[in-house]
Amino acid sequence: MTKTILVVDDEKDVADTLERLLVGEGFHVKVAYGGKEAIDLIENEHFDIVITDIHMPGIDGFEVMRCVKAKNEETRVIVLTGCYLNTNAKEFLRNNGVFDYISKPIENIDTFLSVVRETFERRRLSIGKKHLEKSTR
Repeated sequence: MTKTILVVDDEKDVADTLERLLVGEGFHVKVAYGGKEAIDLIENEHFDIVITDIHMPGIDGFEVMRCVKAKNEETRVIVLTGCYLNTNAKEFLRNNGVFDYISKPIENIDTFLSVVRETFERRRLSIGKKHLEKSTR
């Protein structure tokens, strides 16, 4: 089973570093260096996880998240942000389909990779549960 991730960040160094890390862990990764590029990819390809920055010029991460949910509700979103998130912001993200959030700069690569792996596992379990519910109807 291919595990596909879209990394969205207007900071090329950050996006490219995440791509290298995730490919090294066996994930299939595409990179978008902005919101418009991300939305074009989301419209035309399937991704299990989208890791997106929030603040980007033009189309921001919130619009990327809306597009993800409109296209495939089973795609999980992880927000990667350099902004401080207060309790209200964290709650807003969770209520709008964000699985988790990670602060930039990433201080612990193992924690980051653990969040990505957990996101895949929860996605897999959720899809399995939905298929089971459909087959028992």
